[in-house]
Amino acid sequence: VKSKLKKGTILSSLETLLEQKNSVTAIERKILSDLVQCVDDMEIVRSDSKALQVRLEETRQNIVKPSASSDVQYEWSDLETMEDTLEQAAISRDASKAKLDSIKNDFNNLLIERAAVLGEEP
Repeated sequence: VKSKLKKGTILSSLETLLEQKNSVTAIERKILSDLVQCVDDMEIVRSDSKALQVRLEETRQNIVKPSASSDVQYEWSDLETMEDTLEQAAISRDASKAKLDSIKNDFNNLLIERAAVLGEEP
């Protein structure tokens, strides 16, 4: 076998494999970075959602169980507050969905790129 190898064949093969490994590693680092960013973004969304939930619950309590000192069942401002909070929740949900769709698309593209570097089917 050794006599059939041309000089530099092994070196050339190793260089090709090293370049391929570097490319795959760069792609995997990008995937990891994107996933870490996704977790950070989702933590912010979770925190914002909790704050919206608290505001909705407070508003609901004002409507269902008004202050004992008040003769009014609820105030229009309570309903406006609830409407504003629900609007903010819908906007936040839409933004989160768009962000997740973008992350999924980027992730899929990186996996396709990784498969291409490795010579695999995507």
